[in-house]
This record gives sequence, structure tokens and C-alpha cells, in this order.
Amino acid sequence: MDIEQTATFVIRVNRDGARPATRENPVSEIMDAGHKSANDTEPFEWSDPTGRVVVKAWPGNVPQDVRNGLRITSGQPVAVENRLVGHYARVQLDASGRGTVQQDPYGLHPLYIGTVHGVSLVANRPHLVAGELEQLTGTRATRDHRCAAWLAFSGRPIGDRTGYEDVSCVPFGATARIDPARGVTFSFTDAPWLLPATDIDDSCIDRIESELITNLRAAIRAVGHTPRLQLTGGRDSRLVLALAVRAGLLQDVEIITNGRADTPDAIVAKDLVTSLGLKHTLLKWDDGVVDRRQMCAHVGRIAGTVGCTDGSTFLSKEGRMTLSGFHGETLRTHWPDIPDYQDLQSVVTGFFSRPSGKAGILQRDAYTAALTDSVRSLLEPAEQMARPEDLFDAYSIQHRVRRWLSARPERLADKFLPLYHPPATEIAFQMDWRERVAGRIHNTIIERAGRLLSEPPYYKPGGLYKPATISLPAQEGQNKRNAGNPDASGNGCQRGLDGKTLDKLISRHVENAFNDSKKPAATVECRTTDPNTVKRQEAYRELIAARDDNPVFDLVDRDRLIDAVNRLPTLNPYVALQVHGAMTGVIWLGRLEEYQGERGRN
Repeated sequence: MDIEQTATFVIRVNRDGARPATRENPVSEIMDAGHKSANDTEPFEWSDPTGRVVVKAWPGNVPQDVRNGLRITSGQPVAVENRLVGHYARVQLDASGRGTVQQDPYGLHPLYIGTVHGVSLVANRPHLVAGELEQLTGTRATRDHRCAAWLAFSGRPIGDRTGYEDVSCVPFGATARIDPARGVTFSFTDAPWLLPATDIDDSCIDRIESELITNLRAAIRAVGHTPRLQLTGGRDSRLVLALAVRAGLLQDVEIITNGRADTPDAIVAKDLVTSLGLKHTLLKWDDGVVDRRQMCAHVGRIAGTVGCTDGSTFLSKEGRMTLSGFHGETLRTHWPDIPDYQDLQSVVTGFFSRPSGKAGILQRDAYTAALTDSVRSLLEPAEQMARPEDLFDAYSIQHRVRRWLSARPERLADKFLPLYHPPATEIAFQMDWRERVAGRIHNTIIERAGRLLSEPPYYKPGGLYKPATISLPAQEGQNKRNAGNPDASGNGCQRGLDGKTLDKLISRHVENAFNDSKKPAATVECRTTDPNTVKRQEAYRELIAARDDNPVFDLVDRDRLIDAVNRLPTLNPYVALQVHGAMTGVIWLGRLEEYQGERGRN
């Protein structure tokens, strides 16, 4: 029997010869009471006849008679034609305790693992593994300094790090196999970037459109109220609007845009909605509250590994679900002006060309370590035969989409539902990389909904423009590949990048970044007087000063962080996200969310 989709679980597997657990004087409770799945419910426990495989899960609506095995599905799966799509994890154990714990095909609902004294733990939340390790050893879980500091660099965890030293993220695409005798082993599916290139016909897009509409209908039915459709005028949010048009669901959603009326998002969204004769609501960004207690509680619940964008937004006063197409964005290239990626060195060069902040918050050694590990993570799929032109998308799936989507399932389940769907990913890796999701799938579905949606005016200072699907240099590179030019394509493994060259590229980038950071900051007129931004600045200053022995300042330049906090309203978005990421590290490594609780009790 499947239990509710908000289910969280942890599985303990005791191998032969495992030392007994030391449960005297446990350090902490296994489940953080702040999680929705822990509210007003008790966990149930299931074990195999030997007692070697023990499962705890929340909530506990599983029948008493589970002699035939255990089935748990968590996440947000949607059943389409007898198969599950979406992001989810499935536990399938028979009566003897043998079975599997499986991620969705794209690893968007990650699993986590830890091992101690011959005991292996698998869960779909990192803090559950850390909590069980504490219970088993009587020692508090050590927090990961590098992971916390990386949030100031990349805005999300890199690689398999989770915020805890002894807890790691299960490798992308891996299935955990449970056996009372052998413990936990892993098997792997073929990576999506190994799919052969093929021509995409309308039937493929028909299937994706059908699955997206099924997901949209399921979301609207599940929430029990009128959800909001967040419209910006970009291709992704227009895709969600197009799906609502195609499915006849416009009357079942409220169309909203966040921000001032003079912003590009609001201008384009209003034009679109007016042309369709629909009602449009403009919401202010300050429609929320923020204080030190909330920020500390938030960081504690997400193990300090949530994306910085999520951490920088204000907490809404309402419990309304918002539908968004945000996650389609991550599978498009963010580097459209590079003519072509012919080899791994050109990929690394393109990676360095990303817009980045100039706050220089990380210490030099920490910055170098984060950059090195990030580049290695970017190139990792090349070892699985990914082509150079696939690496950015593979990186996004593994280290951006899956972590952002899974970091706070409780929040996403109630307040935010991204409608980007894995089937689009499946097709994306089969198509020529520059004309993937953006050029074919999204546009085709949008055009089916009507010309008004497919060709809206776009705003920029001084006028309106319509963005091109593909840049001219990129189009030239694509034409070379289509013509069979051997220098315009190639396998990642065949076109390698030796360690010495990589080290030189990284050293040069670090040098340039720190030279730029020494330049005096340009005076920028304050862009906001929003009272919540002022409150956030005040809270940040208090948190920085709360504990002088905070280990984060071994990796983060305290003076530069304070300066950046003081200038937070004037910073560009890239620099501001560095500040929010650094502050997540300050809270997480200083255990300030626990400190707040101690102060409250005293």
C-alpha cells in the first residue's frame, strides 16, 4: 500500500557482525518537529523477521498487517499510462526485508546514506540519516564546513555533500538494494545523456503535453483551493499558461505576478493576460515576513543545503500553492554566446564565463576549493560518455534541479509546485542540444495554445524586443555539426582535459576573481527601501555577531560579509545570492537555529 506523498522514511540495515547500537543517552530527536510530515503524527516501524532491516516512516497511515512486505512512495509522482512520472522515491521490500529503494529516473528526489559500525542507513532526508547516526553512536553529527561555505559560491551543494560530514547523497541515478545478509549495495541505470540522438516528431511532444496536463490537473485537485499561476512572460511560465489554456483550466487558477508594475515581468505578463481577456493580480514582493527566528528555523529544517534563491525569499503569510514553470529554465543553456563546445576545455571556459558576483566573500583557499570541486562535478558526466555539449544540462540535473527541488519537499508540497517535468528532459538529451526544450517542446505547446501566447512583446529599457531562440554564433556551430564537421562534435572522454591544464585554468580564474574583488565597489543608488529587506539586514548583523567562535569564518571573510550585508539593498542579484548563501553557512555552522531554541527555553 502506498502512503501519503509527503512520506519521509529512514531504513536501518544491520549487517552480519554489526556492533550493537548504543542507544543510551541519545543526543537528539530523529525527526525535526518543524517538518510538516512530523506534525500531529507518530512514526510507524516495520522490520523483517530477523530484525536486521528496520524502517521508520512518517506519517503512519500504514495498516498493521504488513507481513507481505512494505511499499512506500514519497515525493510528487503522477501516474500516467501505468507509469510514474515526476520526482519521487519508492521503497519496495518483501516480507524477508529484501528489496529496493529507487529514485525517479532523473534523481530529482535524492536519497541519502550513512554507515557506522556495520550499520547502513538510507533515507530521503539527510537529517534523518544524521539523527540515526547520533542515536547509534551517542555523538552529535558533525556539520560539513566546506558544504556550508560553498553556498556562498554556487548557491547550492556540490557533488554528494549534504551539510553533514558522515551523510552523503546517493549517486545520481542509483538504486539502493537492501539485503539483510549483504547490507546496502547500489545498481545504476544508464544516464539520460547516453540516449541516442533521434528526430523528434509531434507524437513525442503530444505525450509530454499530455503528461504535463495530467500533472497540472492533479495539482489543482490536490490543493483544495484555487492555486496561483505565477506568470512572468518568460517561456516557462507561458508554457504553464498554455497548458491551462489547452486543458480548459483557466477558471481554476488565479494568475499573479510578483513585483512592481514597472518591472519587465509585470509589463509582459499584463500584456499577455489582457490579450486573453483574463484577470491579473500584481503582488508586492514584501507580501511576507522575515525575522531572525524564522531564518534560523528555516536553515535548521533544510540542513543548511537549500538553494540560496529559496533562502533569500520572504516567507509568505498565506498557505496558497503557486504553480510555476521555473524548472524548465535550468535545462536551457545559460551560456548562449559561446559559439560551440568542442571539447572539455571549452566547457570549462564557458563555465567560467557565467555572470558572477564580485563580493569576494569566501577566503581565497575556500574559493579555490569550491571552484575546483564544482568544475570536477561539471565534468563528471564525461566519464559516463557524455558529449561536451551535454555537460551543462547534466550538471543542472544533478546539482541544481535535484537539490533545489528536493531540499524542502514539505514547502513545495503545500506552497510551490514547479511543473517542469522529467519527460521533457528525456527528449532533451535526444535532440540537438541548442534546439532542445526551448526550441521544440516548449514552443510547440505554447504555439498550440494560440498566437497571443507564442509571440508576446518583451520589455527592455528603451523599448520592446523579441528574444531569439538561439544566438547567431551558436547557430553557426550547430550548422557545422549538422554538416558533419568532425571538429564540431565529439565524445567527452575522447577529448579529455589533463589535470595540469585544469589547474592552470582554475588558478587563472581565481587570480582574476580576487583582483576584481580588490577594486573599490562602485557607488550604486539604493534600489529598495523595503522594510523587510531592512529587517533582514538587521537580523544578518545580529547573526554574524552572535558567536565569535563560528567556524564559518575560517572560510568566509567576515569583514567583507559585513560590508556586503550593509550594502545588501544595492547589490546586484548575483552578489546578493552570495550574501544569502554565506548567511546560511553562518547559521548552520554556528548552530544558531539551536542557539535560538536555547535562548527561548532560558
